[in-house]
Amino acid sequence: LLYFVFQTTTRHPIIMIRGRLALFLTAIILAKVGSFRILHSVRRNLNNVFSFQLSMNSDAYNQLLSNNPIVLVAQNAARQAGKLIIDGSGTIDLTNGVESKIGSRDIVTVVDKNAQDTIKEVIFNAFPNHNFLGEEDIPAGIEASKAAINKFKDVENLWIVDPIDGTTNFAHGMPLSGVIIAFSSYGKVLYGIIYDPFHDEMFIAGKNMGAYLNGIKIQCCKTKQLCDSVVATGSPPNILALEACLRATTLISPEVRTVRMLGSAAIMLSWVAIGRLTAYFEADLNAWDLAAGSLIIKEAGGEVTDSWGNEFQLSTRNLVASNGHIHSALLEYMIKSKMWIIE
Repeated sequence: LLYFVFQTTTRHPIIMIRGRLALFLTAIILAKVGSFRILHSVRRNLNNVFSFQLSMNSDAYNQLLSNNPIVLVAQNAARQAGKLIIDGSGTIDLTNGVESKIGSRDIVTVVDKNAQDTIKEVIFNAFPNHNFLGEEDIPAGIEASKAAINKFKDVENLWIVDPIDGTTNFAHGMPLSGVIIAFSSYGKVLYGIIYDPFHDEMFIAGKNMGAYLNGIKIQCCKTKQLCDSVVATGSPPNILALEACLRATTLISPEVRTVRMLGSAAIMLSWVAIGRLTAYFEADLNAWDLAAGSLIIKEAGGEVTDSWGNEFQLSTRNLVASNGHIHSALLEYMIKSKMWIIE
């Protein structure tokens, strides 16, 4: 009888009124025969199960944050940078308020620079002896980026920062940008944070500690077929890298539900981790684009490799990230389309 009542009260909302009436009548019957304590015990045990599950999520998140100055400082830095982004949104003079790194496809604004300075100040106030690799400190071009990553990738206590990932979106008033902060040591990413200030979404992951959005544990989606997948890619500033993405997009588009270009690796990586996207690929990215998001996706149960299926490293430039279920199938199209720069 109790099994029938439980099933009735947990089905479709339209049936719940009948279920509650049945539960009430059952309680009266059981009370009359002196067995009301049984019903109370069942409900209490069910509540304990649900409370235990919520407690496990809360405990894991608290473990990630408590006594963990790295994560606390990273959150503080991201929020301060996020405030600058919000305050600067819609104020950029597209004629005189942007600088081009390499051509008009790769730009930087004063807000990018101020946001990175703010992040750096927060970090060095807490950890004056740590190392810092920020996008705005590196000269433009592939070779300069590679040299910077090779210099820092194996050092201890390295902060890897992109103050505004999605600068073009930001400069044009599109609310699709994020602050990226990763912390690595000896080449291993230990903590990753992506903060979307426009929607106040703080994605956090710690190695072997899980991935969280605003304190709630997250997982990648369960999609198992390419035909049901929503896949994202980028429009990188380097024309050869753009051609690589377009080759892959042309080949994969008929096989998936749709392909999206959102203009921010921070957004696309975090959206894979929470299941809004099934996968994301892009050629010729940097460690400051990928380090945090790669950890967040892996901790959310997904998979992150290069175009050939090799495990992600700080030196990885051609990214394929997915929920894990479609990864092998996706890689076949990446390899077939040569989703990498061809000189």
